[in-house]
Amino acid sequence: TLSAAAGTVTINGALTGPTVALTSGAGGISQSAAGVITASTGLTVNLASGGVAALTTANNNVAQLTGTGSGTINLNNNTNNLALGTFGATQAINVTAADAITTTAAASFASLDATGSSFTQSATHNYTLTGASVVNTTGAVSLGATYTGGAASSFTSSAGNVSIIAGGSLLGAGTKTLSATAGTVTVNGALTGPTVVLTSGAGGISQSAAGVITASGGLVVNLAGGGTAALTTANNNVAQLTGTGAGTIDLNNNTNNLALGTFGATQAINVTAAGAITTTAAASFASLAATGTSFTQSATHNYIISGATTINTTGAVSLGATYTGGAA
Repeated sequence: TLSAAAGTVTINGALTGPTVALTSGAGGISQSAAGVITASTGLTVNLASGGVAALTTANNNVAQLTGTGSGTINLNNNTNNLALGTFGATQAINVTAADAITTTAAASFASLDATGSSFTQSATHNYTLTGASVVNTTGAVSLGATYTGGAASSFTSSAGNVSIIAGGSLLGAGTKTLSATAGTVTVNGALTGPTVVLTSGAGGISQSAAGVITASGGLVVNLAGGGTAALTTANNNVAQLTGTGAGTIDLNNNTNNLALGTFGATQAINVTAAGAITTTAAASFASLAATGTSFTQSATHNYIISGATTINTTGAVSLGATYTGGAA
């Protein structure tokens, strides 16, 4: 235990113990490259008066990180696994490097910025953040409990899959981003945000009936490696659909109105159910199959479709701009 409740804590040499506890005043905590912290059970950082625990200069090895007080905790855990404990309600947590990152309990704090080989939120470990979340991994990302963000929440894997598994959900304010450019995105729990952005590799995007996507501003689907975004199992509610990349986007928007944005030049768009379907801009893409209560193409929103178009409605169909089809 190193405690300076009204001062600073400086670590310029090795600090080792099963449990390491550091307490400082507003001056915070610092370390040099030689000040490696090794804690086989865990590290507790108490920023009693705020300030910053700047623990990124050395290649630390702590099994679990817990915080109390306020301020910001910055930790470099090198290539070692890291379990996240609980934190002060206004604490910002930044993990600049780690191996597998896991959760140990439900937690409420300000923000999370974490980089590791993987990120796993276990069942019942509900997270409530007042600010933003940025999680970057090389491997899998798995959300297994409710994760509520107070601002933008982004989960990105460069080489693995990103999943909201059964029992998990991603909710709250701010844009919600799930990105697996070389893998798959699976939505098996509620996904809600003003804007939702989904990016996958050739393996595509899937959902279960519980994986309802609600996006009051819109859903952006980036099929970077082609494949299919199969979003027809749940009764989704997205205000606007936009696509980039290639492949096929299948969407069930239940009885909710849907505005069509722009799409990748070779993308096929299939809307299996919706309320009123409208256009928002001129667009060029591969094909359109849409079922809704009505279809309205507004003035100047010229469509150029290289393949077929099939529009089925119970109400009016109105074409108010040039619609060029490449097939039936």
